[in-house]
Amino acid sequence: MKRNIFLKKQIPLFFIIACFVLFSTCSQPTPTISIPASPETLSPTPAPTETAAVPTPQIIQSTASDLIPVQTFDDSSSPFCQSLVDLTKTGGLTFSCSDGKFTFSTAPEAKDTYKYLRVSVPIQPTTTFTVEADLISRAAPGKSDQNNYGLILGIDGTHTYSLRFRGQYYRFDKNLLRNNSSGNDGEIHINKSWNWNYSPSFKPAGNSNHIQLTCSGETCVLNVNQNTIARFNLDQEINSSSIALFAEVGYDKPFGTVEVDNLHVYLPQDETIVQNPFAFSDKLISENGTFPKTGLSGAYNKYQADGFHFSSVVPFGYYGVKTDPALGDVSISASVVLKADNINSSMYAGLVCRSSVEGMVIAVIRENGYFSIFRDTPTRPFSLLAQARSKEILTGGAANQLRLDCVGSTITFYINGKKVASLQNAKFKLVFGRNGFFTKDGKNPDEAAITFSNLEIKEVR
Repeated sequence: MKRNIFLKKQIPLFFIIACFVLFSTCSQPTPTISIPASPETLSPTPAPTETAAVPTPQIIQSTASDLIPVQTFDDSSSPFCQSLVDLTKTGGLTFSCSDGKFTFSTAPEAKDTYKYLRVSVPIQPTTTFTVEADLISRAAPGKSDQNNYGLILGIDGTHTYSLRFRGQYYRFDKNLLRNNSSGNDGEIHINKSWNWNYSPSFKPAGNSNHIQLTCSGETCVLNVNQNTIARFNLDQEINSSSIALFAEVGYDKPFGTVEVDNLHVYLPQDETIVQNPFAFSDKLISENGTFPKTGLSGAYNKYQADGFHFSSVVPFGYYGVKTDPALGDVSISASVVLKADNINSSMYAGLVCRSSVEGMVIAVIRENGYFSIFRDTPTRPFSLLAQARSKEILTGGAANQLRLDCVGSTITFYINGKKVASLQNAKFKLVFGRNGFFTKDGKNPDEAAITFSNLEIKEVR
């Protein structure tokens, strides 16, 4: 099994089509699962959060590099299998250990309630560690995969961090602990949330997904199936003293089963790759694995000597392409060439930052010398944040170097090295996501209409 996968130089991209009926355009493919709005609390309402009782926790003694050795889950050996569950308090949500696997499931008497269960094991407190495991999520019979589950990193007596999965989506949270949270009546309230994100690296329900989370200092990096899909910058140095498995059921959200295998917690060999800011560049003149072919149906795409020719084949269609890993504060730049059929064409092209389930920020230019910045969210699609004519835009099919910085709540747009707009965008909490390109074709899409080159993505610290 390959431990250090942060040295991969190519980043798979996922391409999605965003459809907007009012604009007679194509839309982002509907996911196979329903992602709810972020809950204000992980605790049941009105019932309290249930934590599995752990009899006399003992820190695992293992080798110098192992915090928790590879687990073969059975009742006699794994500490994860020794907790007790009160089904009357968990709404029927329970777990079992058999055939070497840890399995979350619901008992036949499970009710349609919001309940939560975690099984925690202490580790030697550390600021640097890697957690990896193989996960299989199976949907409830006749339903789409709505299983909500993941890992909890115990930090101290006031808060934790949690990494949750749902279908091919994931989210990272900082949680505040209240009301004697170490006991059965404790509640876990989400204090900060990194947006729900999709990654094509996740295999759908019924398949095994190998996850690897490495944390060092103030940064955690998530890898799925040997691909880096996210980098989470925290507001403190992480110092974990426990690792927990958790599952959650919600109203009208049937839970199937989740299997955990080969869980392992250890000290990584090289934490500097996690601590150093992420940086990536591609001239986009040849196939380097940056843009996988998967998801490109509906768009023209071809590498040529002048760059990556990419555009929708649907008249007046919107098309976006975003890349893993998802990042928080980021600077993305690329060279863009537009060749509209006429100067008043509605065609535009540009950059996207922080694309997630909750929305994204888009900055584009047009052949008539105008630029626009949009905030696109499910509830308020294509809200215009800024628009103006700029003398910095080169028209007539000339190349324009674009740069979009999304740092904190500040959005800054540069054209050919000159800042043309800077604004605040904190209302919808678009703080984390993937980054890439966005285009809209005019009346007559052309395979040579839009060309991207010299893509650069830099994490900002």
